[in-house]
Amino acid sequence: MATASQITVSPAMQVVRVFLIIFTILFWITGFCLFVIGIWATAQMNKYEDLPRPNNYDAVSIVLIVIGLVIACVGICGCCGALRKSVFLLKMVKIICSAEF
Repeated sequence: MATASQITVSPAMQVVRVFLIIFTILFWITGFCLFVIGIWATAQMNKYEDLPRPNNYDAVSIVLIVIGLVIACVGICGCCGALRKSVFLLKMVKIICSAEF
């Protein structure tokens, strides 16, 4: 049985793989940025504890942190799946990204 590195892939599929890697890297960077913005919002909120503020401000920063972490994890799984040619990781990313909420 041939391993993943021994399978010949057409040039068109190699281009698709490169685009998939680039897309998942951008996906990962976006998730990381959302995470950092959530952390920053939480840190800034703590500076002004004595001032009155809307009650949902805490929830917004926590949601940004959680969504950023989820997006970053999905992006990392997609990038690793594309680099390693792992069908399992790519199917997992496909299922997560195509989930209808």
